[in-house]
Formats: sequence, structure tokens, C-alpha cells
Amino acid sequence: MLRFTIRDVLWLTVVVAMALGWCLDRAAAMKSALRDSGSFYHYRIDHEKTMRELDDAERQALRFQQDRDRLEKEVREKQLLIEQLLAAPSRPTTK
Repeated sequence: MLRFTIRDVLWLTVVVAMALGWCLDRAAAMKSALRDSGSFYHYRIDHEKTMRELDDAERQALRFQQDRDRLEKEVREKQLLIEQLLAAPSRPTTK
């Protein structure tokens, strides 16, 4: 018949407790890794959305710049026309 001393039972308790602690730690680490990989997926989607919004904003800024340039050109042309009209000799009005 097998006989165990108290010291053997205590060592067995320590070994079982260490194995159980290691298994629980690994399970928590795997759960955390899965949760983090899901949040990385959401981060990537948010990043792509932000990049699309940034591209849209850049295109809109380019359109604004083009509109501003076109308006400045029209203002210069109108200013030139006004200066030509002011410089032209005036005609006497007849009544």
C-alpha cells in the first residue's frame, strides 16, 4: 500500500496550485490577446475612415483654392476694365 507523508501532500498541493495558476494566466493572456486584436481591427477601420476624411478635406481645400484663384482673376479683369473706363475721354452729354 502507498503511504504519503504530509510533506508529499504539501508538495503535490504546491504543484497543482502552480499548474492551475499557470493555466489561468494563459487563459487570461489569450483572452486579452483576442480582445486586443479586435480593438486593433476597430482602430484600423477608424484609421481608414480618418484617412478618407482627410483626403476629402484636401480635395475640398484644392477646390477652394481653385475657386479663389478664379475669383481673383475675374476681379483683376474687372479692375482693369474699370481703369480703362475711367481713363477713357468723357463724351459730352447732349440734351
